[in-house]
Amino acid sequence: MHVDILGHAPKSPLCGPNLPEFGPRFPDSSYNYSAQLRGLANSIDTILQVGKGGVSENMLILVEKALDARELIKVHVLENCEYTAREAADGIAEAVNADVVQVIGRKFVLFRISPEIVTKNQTPYCTSG
Repeated sequence: MHVDILGHAPKSPLCGPNLPEFGPRFPDSSYNYSAQLRGLANSIDTILQVGKGGVSENMLILVEKALDARELIKVHVLENCEYTAREAADGIAEAVNADVVQVIGRKFVLFRISPEIVTKNQTPYCTSG
């Protein structure tokens, strides 16, 4: 059992001055992806489909390979799939450690920085600011 007597608890690490060398303490995450990244997603073609079989191990392998090669992919969820696009996007993103950029209708876009592309210094989707 934990009893917090007023004034006797240790000081919270969230209190005190913000040190500039560490950056902002609570960065704004309301816009995790720039409009540029979402705009790039509009121009790419759908390369994978989630169908009646749902999300299988083979599907996750294909998503992994596609993200390694492209970083940004668009996936279509067919009408006969038991999942909504949001459910499929969240499940796949969690399984492959990617981020859901957007879900529109029955399509969704995933993003993950590829170590292969980063080592070649060719990451086209990362922007600062």
